[in-house]
Amino acid sequence: MYYAGQSVNGGDLTAYVAYTKEPWKASETTWVNFQTSLYWNATGVKGVDDRDPHVYVLPVNYQQVGNWLSFDVTQVVKDTPGDDYDFFFYGSFAGVNKNIYFRSNDYWQVSERPKLTIWYRMP
Repeated sequence: MYYAGQSVNGGDLTAYVAYTKEPWKASETTWVNFQTSLYWNATGVKGVDDRDPHVYVLPVNYQQVGNWLSFDVTQVVKDTPGDDYDFFFYGSFAGVNKNIYFRSNDYWQVSERPKLTIWYRMP
């Protein structure tokens, strides 16, 4: 993920990757529901029934603006049955209310869009 900045300067944050327990659909998902007429336990995928515990935790220095953050989700992929992995990304920081900016998959500058790198070994 490309870390583009914060609405309030200063203060480190913690970035998390987790996976959802609900079968969400990109075309229907909002802050409130994961599918049309099916609602998250708590808005913003914050309910205990909405997501599994953190898959990956990464401390981020606020001065890392303009850099890539990498998350290794190998163990979750190994531990999760099936072949559908729905990850989501969010940030947290203590005592300050601010926005954290990461580039999305439809950001105008293609080189800053999120990337998925798959490493594999041939048997």
